[in-house]
Amino acid sequence: MLFLCTLPVAYAVVWLEPSWHCGPFSHYERIYHISTQAILSALPKSMHKVLDYIASPGIVIPLLVLLVLIIYYLLSLTGALREANNDLKIQLRRERTEERRKMFKLAGKKKDETPMAKWAMLIPMAAKEKDPSKSSAATGADKEKRSSILTTGKMTGFAGAAKRAALKAREGGSSQQSPQTGARRR
Repeated sequence: MLFLCTLPVAYAVVWLEPSWHCGPFSHYERIYHISTQAILSALPKSMHKVLDYIASPGIVIPLLVLLVLIIYYLLSLTGALREANNDLKIQLRRERTEERRKMFKLAGKKKDETPMAKWAMLIPMAAKEKDPSKSSAATGADKEKRSSILTTGKMTGFAGAAKRAALKAREGGSSQQSPQTGARRR
């Protein structure tokens, strides 16, 4: 944008011929000739040919094209680096969320690896494998109560194991006693 603002000034300095009322530029063919004359008067005569060669269009135009290409390359490199930076940020976010998931998964596994958790998993399996013909004296309500505790897992650990053992003992005692005593216990 700044380069576009300099174009009108550059056009006036290089292309337009100054008027004879224009102070220091009135004796020159172009405005930039004043700076050229000042440089030539400051340099020794041997440097004049070198300066003419450097200022020739054969050197200036390729130099300007090279500068434009370098600017274009740097701008595209900046854009590519910005895009790579954004991609890396997204990748870091994904890795952080995956790491969190792994940590929560590990924490969940460690909960299940305690000795009481292992027993709690084994006891409901044993209760499911149990033959229903053995507990014929138990009523349907007792079975529902016991199965809901075992399947939901609300009673886990030592308290759950003790409760299930008490229920088994009660079932074993009620099958040996008369149906009237079993009804009073409920």
